[in-house]
Amino acid sequence: MRDKEFPQKKVLSLVLCVAVMLSVMVMGAGAAFSDQDKIENTEAVDACVALNIIGGYPDGSYKPEGNIKRSEITKMICVALNGGKEPNVSTNSKPTFNDVRGTNAAWAEGYIEACVAQGIVSGVGGGRFSPNGNVTGTQLAKMLLVCLGYDAGIEGFVGSAWETNVNVRAAQKGLYEGLESMDTAAALTRDNAAQMVWNAMNAYEVEYKTTIVTDENGNLITQNVAEDKQAIGEDNKLVRVTLLGDKYEASVYEGILVASGEYGIQSASAGKDKLKLQVKAINGAAVSTTTPEATFKYANDITDLMGQYIKVLVDDKTNAYGVFPVADQNVVASATFDKVKIDGTKISVDGTAYNYNDVVIEGIKKDSSNDLKISELTGTKAEVASGDVITFISNDGDSKIDLAIVNPMKSASSSLDKVTYVSKTEFVAGGNSYEFDNVIAPNDLAKGDYVAYYENTYTGDKEFIKADKVSGKVTSTKDSGKEVKIGDNWYKVGNTTPDSPFYQALMKKGDAVELNSTVTAYVVNGVIYYANAETAGSTDTALVLAAPGSMDTNGNYQVKLLFSDKTTKVVPADQKYTGLEGKLVTWEVSDDVYELEAVSAVNKAGGDVYAESKTGFEKADKTLADKKVASDAVIYVTYKDGTKDKETVLSGNELNGLGGDLNGSVYYVLTDGLISLAYIDSNSYLPGANATQLYGYVVSSVSENNDNNVKYKQYDVYTTDGKLVEGVKQKATTSVKKGDFIKLSLSSDNYAEGVAVLNIDDNAGALLNYSSDYISLVKSDGTAANINLDDNVKYLVVNTKDVKGVGNEADLEKASETGVANKYFANVSYYAESGSSDAVLVVIDTTGKWYKNGESSATEVTQNAATAPTSMAVSSATSHGMTVNDGAITDGKTVAVTDYSSSKNMFKVSMTPAINTTATMTLEGDILEAPVVLTGSTTSPVNKDDIKVTGKGTIDGKITVEESGKATTTISFTITIQ
Repeated sequence: MRDKEFPQKKVLSLVLCVAVMLSVMVMGAGAAFSDQDKIENTEAVDACVALNIIGGYPDGSYKPEGNIKRSEITKMICVALNGGKEPNVSTNSKPTFNDVRGTNAAWAEGYIEACVAQGIVSGVGGGRFSPNGNVTGTQLAKMLLVCLGYDAGIEGFVGSAWETNVNVRAAQKGLYEGLESMDTAAALTRDNAAQMVWNAMNAYEVEYKTTIVTDENGNLITQNVAEDKQAIGEDNKLVRVTLLGDKYEASVYEGILVASGEYGIQSASAGKDKLKLQVKAINGAAVSTTTPEATFKYANDITDLMGQYIKVLVDDKTNAYGVFPVADQNVVASATFDKVKIDGTKISVDGTAYNYNDVVIEGIKKDSSNDLKISELTGTKAEVASGDVITFISNDGDSKIDLAIVNPMKSASSSLDKVTYVSKTEFVAGGNSYEFDNVIAPNDLAKGDYVAYYENTYTGDKEFIKADKVSGKVTSTKDSGKEVKIGDNWYKVGNTTPDSPFYQALMKKGDAVELNSTVTAYVVNGVIYYANAETAGSTDTALVLAAPGSMDTNGNYQVKLLFSDKTTKVVPADQKYTGLEGKLVTWEVSDDVYELEAVSAVNKAGGDVYAESKTGFEKADKTLADKKVASDAVIYVTYKDGTKDKETVLSGNELNGLGGDLNGSVYYVLTDGLISLAYIDSNSYLPGANATQLYGYVVSSVSENNDNNVKYKQYDVYTTDGKLVEGVKQKATTSVKKGDFIKLSLSSDNYAEGVAVLNIDDNAGALLNYSSDYISLVKSDGTAANINLDDNVKYLVVNTKDVKGVGNEADLEKASETGVANKYFANVSYYAESGSSDAVLVVIDTTGKWYKNGESSATEVTQNAATAPTSMAVSSATSHGMTVNDGAITDGKTVAVTDYSSSKNMFKVSMTPAINTTATMTLEGDILEAPVVLTGSTTSPVNKDDIKVTGKGTIDGKITVEESGKATTTISFTITIQ
């Protein structure tokens, strides 16, 4: 259900809320006020609310700073003396006071009369009570002392010295405890009134006993003396009686909360609608025996207080009135894992060091079979960029950590799950369907969001959280790229090591987040868990139309640029850039002056590969330079219109929609195997853009029926019209069953003609890329195939697991990884008519997981990786060569090059790509004069001699291998110059 619809019991108790909740009483009525942060005497207010002595206002506030009225205090006292229940009070035929009945305080007349009758209150003179007048601290103290059993006359609570006598006795009984700086003669606030009442509830009642004493003249006299009231308690021992125990038959238990409902520390359980306490004290008296456990009836979720020292108000039937933490006993420190580490013999939490008991961390494990202890928060288990929060608790007043708890984020994948479908009743994330009635989800959840969930430790429900979406350019990095700045804020780049900082912790996935890249990042607690890097073709690219070398009036060179939004501008530049005319560039602006850099093998504008070709756009197979084009690619074009030179910018979709071929030279960037940025330099005219069979999904069982002796099959079909057609009748004998995809024509009387079952399951694969003109699928044989789409292609959106139709929009999403490299869940299939390779029907599984008809497991496919080069090596250069002992390159290897000197400062690299592959080797490092980029093939292997270095140090090497229909293979290595 959505946020605003949550019932009380569905509220999730997240560990990361513990620190905030320290001041919040948990009560049977559910009681945090809207102005809770203004309440100073939190325990007292919350206890009085739990005991029904005091309440809030209709707007949800408590107004702690407001003054308590004389009429209000009489009701509070009457309710308290009646054990929290509304007393049966009455009024006199003739009112005692003349300013109550018939006024706005008439509601309180019965309470006032009851308090007067018991000697608790009196008037203010002249027959008046002043019901709307304020109450001072001393006045309330007198009332409470009388409630405890003191006689106002005997104690001198009347007469000229009444205030002094009251304050002395009130201090002795602890009524001013916690209020030592309060002016007892000033009007009492609601906040302080609650504290005084709560102090009185915990004070001992008194009774008078007559004793014989000697007066000042030596005579024996009798005198009434107040003594603490006693009653027979457990074990037939006399115990003193508190006002709380007398009127509510209640006690105050103190100790450590070890279980709430079915959830508890070290798998403890209190049982449904109960709590379990490790008891340390009862009514303020320490428990001297071995710490017992007590279970009380309590239906509210208090898992957010797990492991903390709390007080529980309990009646004589083990029902808990309310629960609250004891601030001076608890230290709660919460932080994300990157801010936690072992610091010598202490644990450092967000920069603060604590002593600790080496306990098992609740909620997580080190690996599949072993617990994780606090002392093991080192290495990959600490200072890790994780949005998960670990909470440390000291619960005995010594600030030494006694407990650590994590309620980890979870997902269907090993990272954040993408939301691929949302309706009024359900949504799909990570390939799984969830009904809003069964989970807790943000009410603004939308397709395209990234989510994870926590498991409610009290109810077991899932509560989904939505990652914050942050878009922009990475303008700065630190800590070797582990932190990045996007906009005005810094973010941690999430951890990519499995099972770090704990078993099955979520990891960061998606594109790299690098300096100067433009990304859309999905963030939880300041940590990036998923990122999409924008392909080239954003506003950071342009085509240089002219660079004449002229200057403007400010002394800046002038350059004419065509931008990706199709605008053409003459801009000020820091150089002439005459060599960049007719070139693709990336640009940055500094002090309103443009700085340009040519797109090349070195500057790939955020893509993977830069290349050039003489093969232009071919309409028949919708390729550019023999490559497929991303639907959102940016394509710069210069062309001829008669004798005129013109230019424009097309999207990938617009290019594929051209009316014919477009020849010319092509300069392009590949991202994930698709052209994402290109410039077509053509001398041709730009061709203009070109401008029903029914398909369906059988979603019901098939029945055999008879109509006037004509047998027919009947079933429900969800069609490419986006409609569920119920009761379709089929006379043909074609065998059809639930879960089949069919081609059909429907008559006006709902008869299906020309029914054919389609081989949709056989074509199911993982969608890698797509546009409006094609889809690229990895199929069961492990190769990726580009499937062209018919101009009149139909779409069908279904849920193959539950066998139901969802829609008919081109709602395509790339396939989800299974967690194994290059292994995906199949999520899309298609159908092509016999004799044609173009798909006329595309079927999309909205859950992202394809279930073949009759199968209980989702279909998975593995894309074959491009074949690695047959040889890769670093060797000594022909001249000025350094020594290389073992120069064979393998992934992750460090190749040592030794004997560097001013006369020995060169080395050589070689690479022979496998057949049908193209491999690019890149070498980067401060000791190189310039980055080295080498591309080769089987027929043109790489042999680069005399690569010069300027000193000792490290060179980072990478080989990327491209092979048609296969996943890119990346081989990383390091060369150390010694």
